[in-house]
Amino acid sequence: MSQPASPATTPGQLTPSHDRPTLTLIAGLMAASAAMLVIASIVHFGATIGGLHDPFRDAAVPEAVIASVLACGVAAVVLRLTKAWGIAVGATVFAVAGFLVGLRCTLVGEGGPRMGDVAYHAGGLALLLTTLALLLSPAGRRARS
Repeated sequence: MSQPASPATTPGQLTPSHDRPTLTLIAGLMAASAAMLVIASIVHFGATIGGLHDPFRDAAVPEAVIASVLACGVAAVVLRLTKAWGIAVGATVFAVAGFLVGLRCTLVGEGGPRMGDVAYHAGGLALLLTTLALLLSPAGRRARS
């Protein structure tokens, strides 16, 4: 005897349990990206963290803005807001665009590219593109309810 299909969720309800790991992973990746941006912004504002000192105010504000947008996306996913999926996709696309601009500036900036900055932007892009792929995957789309 087959089991009845689980009822569809309505806004404000938790998604089916099989979609929770996907939501948790998406929120975790977005939070990791936001945290990485917060640390980079603090360092670029002139602080020293873990021996890293790289003041560059032109990058500090954009990194803080992108981190804030990603944090809003994380909050939407964690709180399972009605439009959480769209907010998460929009925040992630915004962050990808920001990282592409940052990578371009790193590659063509005066003094030439610095490998640490290139690695930071490439790693951030990989993390964000993985997040976007998960959001657009069938499991990510199912979890958007």
